[in-house]
Amino acid sequence: LAALVVWWRSARHHTTVRHALDARVSAYCSAPVDVGDEGGDYGRLVAVTAVIRHGARSAIYWPVAAQDAASFDCRLSGEATAVLRGSSSNQTTTPLMPATDERGRCAQRGQLVDRGVHQLRTLGAFLAKAYRRKTWTPRTIRSTDYQRTKASAAAFLVGLYGDPLKTPVVTTWQPDPRLDPMHGSQGEDGRGLTCAKAERFNARQKAAFRVDPKLEDALDPSFYHFSASEPGAPLREVVTSVADAVYSSRCERSEDLCVDDDTPESSSSCLGGGGSQTRDAVSLTASLLAEADRFYCRRYTGLDGGAAATRLGTYPFLREIVDGLLGVAAGKNSSREAPQLSLYAAHDTVIAPIVAALGAFDDVCEWPPLASRVVFELWETSSGGFFGLRVLFNGRDVTRRVRGCDRQHPLCPLDAVDVAVESLLGVVQRTTSTSSFETACEEDSAPPPGSRSHHRLRRGSGDDLLGGVKNVPPRLAASSSGVVPVAARA
Repeated sequence: LAALVVWWRSARHHTTVRHALDARVSAYCSAPVDVGDEGGDYGRLVAVTAVIRHGARSAIYWPVAAQDAASFDCRLSGEATAVLRGSSSNQTTTPLMPATDERGRCAQRGQLVDRGVHQLRTLGAFLAKAYRRKTWTPRTIRSTDYQRTKASAAAFLVGLYGDPLKTPVVTTWQPDPRLDPMHGSQGEDGRGLTCAKAERFNARQKAAFRVDPKLEDALDPSFYHFSASEPGAPLREVVTSVADAVYSSRCERSEDLCVDDDTPESSSSCLGGGGSQTRDAVSLTASLLAEADRFYCRRYTGLDGGAAATRLGTYPFLREIVDGLLGVAAGKNSSREAPQLSLYAAHDTVIAPIVAALGAFDDVCEWPPLASRVVFELWETSSGGFFGLRVLFNGRDVTRRVRGCDRQHPLCPLDAVDVAVESLLGVVQRTTSTSSFETACEEDSAPPPGSRSHHRLRRGSGDDLLGGVKNVPPRLAASSSGVVPVAARA
């Protein structure tokens, strides 16, 4: 009887873990692209700024020992092909179509696949319905210099406008990531703006991260060996790379990630949690993905340097976004003019730090899903003269969580967000965004809010700027650190 009880408890635990794993994979494979709280009636909609993550793609990282290494299908359906080839952007030199070999398999890593085109077109169509309009005044349409982001932007615009030939052209991208504020500091592929202090804080945070020893002992090193010509890096440095391969295989191939070894039936030869995997393999996969989420949480909100690096690195892009909205408000566009539209097509390494810097990442401290979005809505109230902002993350209104905003009101004064963005550098006197950013990045400048050094300076002062993460998922609660709230301007 005792043995039967033990077996029953083990089976129940396995079922619980598998269901949680399936739910996490499903949540990552796609953000909610056809539902959300965008729109409403808060006065006159003046402008919308959307920052989107690209849609579903082929894997960026793939273990050398993995089976079927080139089996991602980059063939597009007739509908997806019509979306990209019919888009106005396709008339430019923008490479919207994925690169394929003679059998239609992805010829390059990180290519937007058919499902990704449909995700972004669906998202654009949903926002058109939510705002009850298909006419806009384009202000900024920009993408990072990747096929998956350019094609995602084009698909989103087709959905938003409803007619491929009426969409604005995605022609603006910066081939040098060192000059593109979207990348921040050490963004996609580790590239971005030059900021010595942010880079140092990033390095400190990464060095402080430790993978669960049980995971490291159980995981076959073949899963994190990505180059035949170079030795594999420690798991703590590449845990998200392994997770990327697992997610990509489950999301786009509906298959587990398997590596060749001498015992294919062993629990450690496959990850993913699908099929008939053993209990050990399911638990191992769940542990891996949880560690990848914890890495993301620490990278952008950790007190070992993550929060400080986020504040510095994200400042130029948030400054651009808010300055654009301030310009729209100052222009007092006619009530007969369509709302102004700004679109930025980017990556998870752009979405996550934006939400973290705004102060709204603490209760969703995990890897942002494919097709994620951050939307800024600028409203002018019916009385005129007051411009309020709504901020939404994947369709959920997070305005009350944004630093500097009053939790009692649905709209946040645009001026308050302006002050909050400037406070990311630890300053309250606005000079010029370029000079203040460069000064804050100097190694001998004062430590920015969000660093342990700053915490020690403020401790016991009675107005400590640091606070802990609220509503952290249970698996992260013991080790996560918060993003500091905004210091109120005197």
